[in-house]
Amino acid sequence: MENGQEIKKLLGKNVKKQRNQMKLSLQKLADRVNVSRNVICGIEKGRNFVRADTLERLAQVFNMKPYELLKPDDVMPDKATDVLIKIGEEVREAVDKIGNRYLEDGKG
Repeated sequence: MENGQEIKKLLGKNVKKQRNQMKLSLQKLADRVNVSRNVICGIEKGRNFVRADTLERLAQVFNMKPYELLKPDDVMPDKATDVLIKIGEEVREAVDKIGNRYLEDGKG
């Protein structure tokens, strides 16, 4: 899947999730963000991306930071878990290398 498309789908899932949690209709969210209902519908379906100012207004309505609407951990926990596990393994390897160098230098 193309990266741009993945980001649009992720944003759409997060917007829809937040809208549903707040029990807002498409039209009510559109009114609060000052865009058309069709724009919100296109965002939620992953067809449209947003300008920075629209992303900021969406985040304000949801009482979030704009970047939080692009976070995958709430939408795709399995992928987020895989990434965290990989990072943890890389950190462990780095610490092992540093520890070995420390011991080899006679400082340990």
